[in-house]
Amino acid sequence: MLVVTLFAMFFLPASILAFNVPTLQGRVNDNANLLTPVARSQIEQDLKFLEEKTSAQVAVLTVNDLQGQDIKSFSLKVAETWKLGQKGKDNGLLILYTVKEDRYRIEVGYGLEGAIPDGVAGNIIREQLRKHADPKKGARDFDGAFISAAKRISKIILAEYAKDPSGKSMKKSDGEEALLLVLLIVAGFITLLAGCAHEIIGAVVGAVLGGGVAALFSLGNVGYSVLIIGGILIGLLAKILIEALGSGGGGGGSYSSGSWSSSSGDSIFGGGGGFGGGGADG
Repeated sequence: MLVVTLFAMFFLPASILAFNVPTLQGRVNDNANLLTPVARSQIEQDLKFLEEKTSAQVAVLTVNDLQGQDIKSFSLKVAETWKLGQKGKDNGLLILYTVKEDRYRIEVGYGLEGAIPDGVAGNIIREQLRKHADPKKGARDFDGAFISAAKRISKIILAEYAKDPSGKSMKKSDGEEALLLVLLIVAGFITLLAGCAHEIIGAVVGAVLGGGVAALFSLGNVGYSVLIIGGILIGLLAKILIEALGSGGGGGGSYSSGSWSSSSGDSIFGGGGGFGGGGADG
């Protein structure tokens, strides 16, 4: 994780690093002022009820623009910074709309991707959000859009929870995560071998394999940047890395995540995080 963080600090575009995450105000964060007070209250109550019944944490965010980022990177950064979901369960979800770009996105945490996979998230955008609020087609009922989307998401999660209160059925397959890890290890090994033969060959192989893995698992712009740059550096520094690995291992690390609270003291989100780019936009 330290290596990935250093790659991000030194090589990612400045627009991504300078991104200002909107302040978390509650379950409904209508920064673009699109919703009426009645709608905000109804959505807030629906999402609070959902969390009380299932522990799943869902938030709504509207913004005026994406601050120069693509919507996937924007929503992922917000979801992770807000720490949506219960810690250890990663059962958070973000419903986002940006006015200037006229784009929706549903960002789904690892703990809900089994219940709301990408296809279902895309359907909710088309059948609930766009059906009521699609400015290009003259539809601007944002109250109806977000109320209906929140209700459908709640219905899906409640139904899944009723079948399996443990929440295991709502998580995405462990096999997918295992496959990602295996492919990263294989790609890294191949890049090391190529880099030992020649630095330039290693850099090219690392970039291609890193980009391929990022594309296969839809890791988003940040994922693409980190894996491609990481692959290039591994290829260029292969001989040094091989020598370092042969001389001994390093230590590990840990992190802790906090929680957010509203000004009234009501606990909002439990520090879950666990977002990997799952969801849909449109």
